[in-house]
Amino acid sequence: MAMPNLVPRYTAADLAKMPDDGKRYELIAGELIVSPAPSVHHQIVLGRLCHALGRYLEPMGLRDTLFDVAADISWDEENLVQPDLLVVRPEELSRSWTTVRNLRLAVEVMSPSSSRRDRVDKRRLYQQHQVETYWIVEPGAQLVEQWRPYLIQQLGGLGLEPVPSAANFVLVGFPKTPGKTAKDAEAYLASKGIIVRGVAGYGLPDHLRITIGLEEHNRAVVEALAAFVQS
Repeated sequence: MAMPNLVPRYTAADLAKMPDDGKRYELIAGELIVSPAPSVHHQIVLGRLCHALGRYLEPMGLRDTLFDVAADISWDEENLVQPDLLVVRPEELSRSWTTVRNLRLAVEVMSPSSSRRDRVDKRRLYQQHQVETYWIVEPGAQLVEQWRPYLIQQLGGLGLEPVPSAANFVLVGFPKTPGKTAKDAEAYLASKGIIVRGVAGYGLPDHLRITIGLEEHNRAVVEALAAFVQS
């Protein structure tokens, strides 16, 4: 006899009824996640990050796409998160967060209690919804992990084998099929002005190391590899 599911399920509408008590209420796959009010150190780190990102975005005219507020980002009734920092697409800016569906960057400043949630649950959610870049900031270790859910998902969708990495590159596996090998792909990309690195010298002859760049660079790599795969 199957046991009943006693874990309550919540929706985004339920979160609207939660008290305004300074805590952060989020949903991942219908599970309610309640975080305490951020610490002083958390806010100091967040403020410094926001300042640095603002200076980076300002020359591109994108400063107004950066936010460090409790923005309700939701893709469906069972998922609603509030990243510590986020960068949105300019065309999705409006008077409501409901128009924001495609994040260019999501940042979480991790605490000991949020380690699994940030590294596992939120990373999977962001990958599912093609968030382009996800940073996990670990203040105690002075470490910033970079995840590229969008790039990993797109490369995997081409039938390639991207290896998830927290570094500034993605390792991508290619088949041994003549004409479709890593060496063939490297030559094809070079013909399009895209430079990647072979890693045969490290014992990985079927892989390429692709350095992560800006959004337009990542999309150019995906488009070029899609044409290579389909040629």
